[in-house]
Amino acid sequence: MEYNSIPYPNFSISEFITRKAKDFCNRRIRTAGDISVKINIDQLENELYTLNNDKDRIQFIAYTISHINEIVAQHLPICKTKGCRIEPDSQELLYFLYGQLEENDLHVDVDQFSRDETYANNDKINQIIRELKELKAGQEIIFEEVDLLTIDSAITEAEELKGLQILGKNKWFKLVAGFAAEYGATKVLDEVFKGSIMPIIASLGSFITGLLK
Repeated sequence: MEYNSIPYPNFSISEFITRKAKDFCNRRIRTAGDISVKINIDQLENELYTLNNDKDRIQFIAYTISHINEIVAQHLPICKTKGCRIEPDSQELLYFLYGQLEENDLHVDVDQFSRDETYANNDKINQIIRELKELKAGQEIIFEEVDLLTIDSAITEAEELKGLQILGKNKWFKLVAGFAAEYGATKVLDEVFKGSIMPIIASLGSFITGLLK
């Protein structure tokens, strides 16, 4: 067998990491009552060790933080247990997770997206992904292998952007602007960015349009 070239994965790395994070949360921290600081931290350290790079670890952490915030928010209004430890224990767990981001030199902005803003941003990013997938699947152009790799790479990075909203508005918009600058300048994606993707990115808001000027 020849090993001159290694095929690109036939699945989305970003979706794979999200699935791993979701499976972990469903198994280990399904409800607020499952929060146990030492046990969960040990489990998280083991799980993070299996991931190959900082991007994947950040995405995994981002999903887990969102999950913990959600289950604690559901628990607190209905909790009748005197001296309930769920909130302080969850804060210990979140402190550990935010510390993992700091270790990767990623300092979280105070200005965070709301849940509705996150969903709206995800919808826009999904529109971009659909445009890229339609371009790749189109019959009008026969792409060189290197061009297909560029499109696949853009799709993967777009998927990753959804999970990186945990970093806050300022950092996330800068990441989106960097994504647009990098892939919009490639020969294979120049036209689709100018025609349909840049308007989607611009619709994310005035902050991003300022970065794109």
